[in-house]
Amino acid sequence: MRYRSQACCALLLFGSLFISAAVLVPWAYAVEQLWGALSAAVAWGTCCVGGLLALWLVRFFPGPQSLMSRVLLGMFARTGVPLLVCAMVYIQGGRLAEAGFVYYLLAFYFVMLVVETVLLVGEGPAPVTEKPTV
Repeated sequence: MRYRSQACCALLLFGSLFISAAVLVPWAYAVEQLWGALSAAVAWGTCCVGGLLALWLVRFFPGPQSLMSRVLLGMFARTGVPLLVCAMVYIQGGRLAEAGFVYYLLAFYFVMLVVETVLLVGEGPAPVTEKPTV
């Protein structure tokens, strides 16, 4: 689990978001028809971009000595991209905002946050569980 490739991490994140989209987009369509499905799809794409950008940026700072850089860069991309798009949609208003974009964004954001936390915490150094023999 510690030596997972970047492609594998990206695939796990994308797959998790795709599975959640398979549930949310039809539900959004049932509630708000076309604009609901479009709103959920844009929220999904926003979280995919933010999550994949965070995974990509974190790879530039390997090892425990650069933990703070990893956390800050990952947090900037993971939070900044969805927050920026959400603010733009909310300020602009229109059918996308009225169809529940913010709620769908929050649902996909929660999935992205959980998956990326598991992926990034799993990359840390293995804990030492043995007692010294000396």
